[in-house]
Amino acid sequence: MRSAGTDAERRDAMRIVMNTYLGHSSPTGTGLLERLVAAPMNFAAPGPMGAEMMSGLDLLRDAETMTVRTLVIGGELDVRVPTEHLQEIVDAIPGAQLALLAGAGHLAHLEASERWIETVGDFLRGN
Repeated sequence: MRSAGTDAERRDAMRIVMNTYLGHSSPTGTGLLERLVAAPMNFAAPGPMGAEMMSGLDLLRDAETMTVRTLVIGGELDVRVPTEHLQEIVDAIPGAQLALLAGAGHLAHLEASERWIETVGDFLRGN
């Protein structure tokens, strides 16, 4: 996206990047991808956000002090936040639970929405 000179080129690059967020190709995923690419975008934000994350941002600092029930949920096919990273979060938070949604990628809440709703609902009900 850095080398893209026009909004159309940036959107084409975004389509390529966002496609990796999906666990598999489907009409639903393709429709979602096209809606995401057509939405208004802040093309200036990813650079500074990425730089901050790469500079050593510790997302798990003080995680061991959390005292609330915690559900870590993700898609088993997520290449952006793979299972081993989700497991690191679970291991860092006392009593955290991991739920992996089969066949879903990074956008598990959209790709597997019914299973996501059921999983979150069960967790909130204490099941």
